[in-house]
Amino acid sequence: MASKAFPRIVIAVLLLIPALPALAGSSTTAYTWRAALKEVDQKLRAQQWEAAGKQARKVARLIVEGAGTGEGASYSLAVVSAFQAIAEAGQGHEDAADWYWATALNLFPEIAKTDLKPYGPAAAGLRARQVRFTNTDSQSPASPEDGIALKKPEGEVEPPKVLRQVSPKFPDGLRRLGIAAAIKVEAIIGEDGVPRHPLVLTLGNAVPAMKYVVLDSLREWRFEPARLEDKPVKVYYVLTVNFGYRG
Repeated sequence: MASKAFPRIVIAVLLLIPALPALAGSSTTAYTWRAALKEVDQKLRAQQWEAAGKQARKVARLIVEGAGTGEGASYSLAVVSAFQAIAEAGQGHEDAADWYWATALNLFPEIAKTDLKPYGPAAAGLRARQVRFTNTDSQSPASPEDGIALKKPEGEVEPPKVLRQVSPKFPDGLRRLGIAAAIKVEAIIGEDGVPRHPLVLTLGNAVPAMKYVVLDSLREWRFEPARLEDKPVKVYYVLTVNFGYRG
């Protein structure tokens, strides 16, 4: 479904109804997704942040396993990611909220227009956060005036070292279809070794479910930060994940 079909997006389960039947293998699947998302929506409106976050993760797994290709899948996973961001923001987990909001924008940039006020002040603040897009077509890294970008350090930088690595799980449904794709993701590794502000650089023939699981796994990676003159510095880090390739 084309993004122009959502000229003014508001996160609400009712707006998902047009997208879900095109994605689902059956009306039963679409109904399951709608019902589950409605539960998350209700918990968020009631400010039951932890319960909403747990439910959103379950819904994300359902959609990842059943998602197809195209705008509809991107939109549905973006809504789930936005729900996760709201739940994390409500609990005061700023890094997690930023990551899931960035995930939503990577999946469906138009979701940035969403009115989040119904979910409270913590959620409304998500819209003000900087993102790394110059435009929704190229999705290239932003310049400093557009959003978050790094100034290249002057000198010899010791690159970051992976301390904890979480491998993304290739969705079983896509594995059965024999879909193979490579996804390249860029993130900023902070001075504390935590990845932030992810940006999908290349997709090839990857489907939205692949993009989601790569971003979700990278969120849990931890690094020994890069160093310049023995001091920790922020750097870009690029990860390429090959799904379904053998060799």
